[in-house]
Amino acid sequence: MVKKMQLMYLIYTESVPKNEEIIYYLPLGLEIIDNFITDKQEIFLLNFLNEQWINSSCMKNRQVKHYGYEFDYDNNGVKQNSYCDPIPKELEFVLNIIILKLNWYPNQITINRYLPEQGIPSHIDIRGVFDDYILSLSLDSDVVMEYKNDMNHCSTSLKSKSLLMSGECRNYWTHGITPHKFDIINTSNESDVFQRENRTSITFRRVILNRNNIKV
Repeated sequence: MVKKMQLMYLIYTESVPKNEEIIYYLPLGLEIIDNFITDKQEIFLLNFLNEQWINSSCMKNRQVKHYGYEFDYDNNGVKQNSYCDPIPKELEFVLNIIILKLNWYPNQITINRYLPEQGIPSHIDIRGVFDDYILSLSLDSDVVMEYKNDMNHCSTSLKSKSLLMSGECRNYWTHGITPHKFDIINTSNESDVFQRENRTSITFRRVILNRNNIKV
């Protein structure tokens, strides 16, 4: 009787991933305001920004445009001498709403335009370069942003026209967008799946020019 040969494959790993707990509430210091702007204001912004992409930069996973200071992707901060185009007057109505709500005025804006399958790697913006808040206004398409710390994982739905405000949590949680064409929202009761469309985000930051004299 002839015995058949059997192949066995072995793999090894140097470490075992940590167990993550999926949470269904926002991390401390994270707030989302739905319908922060109107449909008409969203259309106005998208039309204006469509004209700005001519002079924009193209990264491997998205198209970007900076105002005030150029964001430094090597360290997730800014080079303080890298002044670029001033913040355009077309964005002033958004800034006025932010000032009324937070008494806070940004001096650096990053515009990102994503195709459905594009995202951003998980990261934390460098500490000591930006002050209390990082805000992001979503336009055109909903998307899911992933927040993670050592033991927790939160999938947060960012709807079109919503404003994401990151306070304390931005120092302790990474955030990123997984590059795929569909998103899944898990809640404590069910899961929803939706298809991504083209999306534009406007991120507002304030660069700390002088810790003892930050001017609004």
